[in-house]
Amino acid sequence: MGAVITYVENGPIDDAELTRLIDLAFAGTVSGDPTAWSARLHAHSVGWVCAYTDGRLCGFVHACAGVRKLN
Repeated sequence: MGAVITYVENGPIDDAELTRLIDLAFAGTVSGDPTAWSARLHAHSVGWVCAYTDGRLCGFVHACAGVRKLN
């Protein structure tokens, strides 16, 4: 049986954990310097969903506020 994934809507954000996930997804390495994601999300996002497996963040998506239509 595969891993169980749990989804949490607008759950608490651990800056270090989200930085690690984003670093691995886009850079392939972990920078070790956490970004203040929680403050950014609370200021600019309509909402977000975190995915966890075995209590560890394994996925993340958010909807931005104030998105402009591009030509």
